[in-house]
Amino acid sequence: MGSIVANFFRSVGYAAENVHSGMIAYLCDLWSEGERQPLRSFLDGLGVSLETANDLRPVREWRQIDLVVRDKEDDSPVLAIEMKVDSHEGMVGGEPQTIAYPKRLPEGTRFLFVTLGVGEFYHAPQGKLVEWLRLRDFHEALRSISTDDCFIEAWKEVIGDEVDHRDRCFSAEPSRIEEYRGQTRNLYFLGHLKEKLIESLSGRDIGIDPFVYTRGRGPDTILYFGRCKLPAYLEINQNGRLNLKVYLGDLEEEEQPKRERAQKA
Repeated sequence: MGSIVANFFRSVGYAAENVHSGMIAYLCDLWSEGERQPLRSFLDGLGVSLETANDLRPVREWRQIDLVVRDKEDDSPVLAIEMKVDSHEGMVGGEPQTIAYPKRLPEGTRFLFVTLGVGEFYHAPQGKLVEWLRLRDFHEALRSISTDDCFIEAWKEVIGDEVDHRDRCFSAEPSRIEEYRGQTRNLYFLGHLKEKLIESLSGRDIGIDPFVYTRGRGPDTILYFGRCKLPAYLEINQNGRLNLKVYLGDLEEEEQPKRERAQKA
């Protein structure tokens, strides 16, 4: 039964963020039905203490926030969650989501910004009032749940598969490559390289502020080093080749050809 349900998760789509926020809502419903261990263990694993003994009311898309868990007795928010998988933080009313959304809740409400896919490799959340939970921490919290519920066990399985996919990308292990979603393999590879680059340059101000993004329908996957004197970036093209590219846009009207300038560089 577990593998059948896990296949259902994959068929619906791992990248469907509402599937994962829906599973957290399911844990809240179990809480209100008296089965409190799954949610309590999960939140304890995330470092979130759930103090209320009352029933819970999970509200999806409350004021655009993916999930707000409310106390049924006084309708106060207990926890807010914004879920990202392969997408990244967007703008709301001219502000990043992680700055705009906490303003919509009472001060002090715990707000979790969860990234369960390549979304965590674009950039860190901009807001200071959210707690960033990445895939590995989320997976460890799920594993702390002791249950025979087939849906929870299948959820653990698909999250564990994502951890495995990521590890294979980081180590350039080609097996299971046919199971990757779109260009997630390229994003994981360059995203991991970006984080190692940031780590190695810690404390050194050399004008590099790297981030990862995609471009085009293919798409191409790009690791941009930020705005510096010589803008350069790594790019994995649609054909799978890794290229180092240098922006030479300011040479458009110069007599010296770009190719000649690039060869001298």
